[in-house]
Amino acid sequence: AWSTLPAMANFILLAVCFAAGVLLRRFRLVPENAPATLNAVIIYVSLPAVALKHIHALPLSTELVLPALMPWLIFGGAWALFMAMGKTLGFSRTVVGCLILTAGLGNTSFLGLPMIEAFYGEEFMGVGLVCDQAGSFMALSTLGIVIAASLSGKSLSKKAIAARVLL
Repeated sequence: AWSTLPAMANFILLAVCFAAGVLLRRFRLVPENAPATLNAVIIYVSLPAVALKHIHALPLSTELVLPALMPWLIFGGAWALFMAMGKTLGFSRTVVGCLILTAGLGNTSFLGLPMIEAFYGEEFMGVGLVCDQAGSFMALSTLGIVIAASLSGKSLSKKAIAARVLL
């Protein structure tokens, strides 16, 4: 029972931070753009720092291929499942696309990495980052953007969609 205390401490910290954010927002103690600012700091400073720290120490091996492929396989499975369900149940293109995006992609940076550290320890963060960056992030940044852009209701050319993927 005592061995679960470090993992529980991470979840308690996560809950405290979530509650603090809710209270700060509820009592208007932070500006409206605070979430965007915090997200920018996390995406452009914290996440690259964590990636450099852990991926640098990770030995390259073929064992990293499966963690990198898993998000792609999950996305492909969601695509196959919801395309079939959409045809069978008569779902609209938009509903099918939304189901693919929500079931096929995960928040592996913001939620997944803290969970990996809590459950498996810091020594597995490098594997989690490979899964996140080569898998989830790339699937979102390519196929996810293509699906979202094609379902946005705007008339977008293939060139405009390609520009969104690249940028």
